[in-house]
Amino acid sequence: MTAIRLTFDVVGGKPTFRSATRLNVRPPRARAIGDVERRSGVWLELRDGDGQPLYRQVLNVATFRADTEIRTGTSESPLARVPSKKARTVFAAVVPDDPRAKSFHIIESSADSKKKTRTTELARVLLAEPDLPKKQGR
Repeated sequence: MTAIRLTFDVVGGKPTFRSATRLNVRPPRARAIGDVERRSGVWLELRDGDGQPLYRQVLNVATFRADTEIRTGTSESPLARVPSKKARTVFAAVVPDDPRAKSFHIIESSADSKKKTRTTELARVLLAEPDLPKKQGR
């Protein structure tokens, strides 16, 4: 079984595609997350040519945080998180190498105080991009 590892630089909570590599590993299982229109969190999706999800994986929200942990100097609360446009990390996702998949998406959804859900696409990668290596023969 093959999978694709997509790697992103994440600066200030915004992921930017860096590279893709085919691997001979089993990808994590897809997770049903219910009605995504009413869901808060971050997940990734593989979609077919019609934009229909083929695979979903729930992610840790902290992966895309745009803040940094600092020392406060107080004993009651020695650490705090503060907004940072320079918060920097690398994120890699391993997904199935599904021939039906045409695009990869990182989605963030949050509910406001009125329980209205706002969904944002943080990143999109077309899987036909030249950076994606051709499938290796078996």
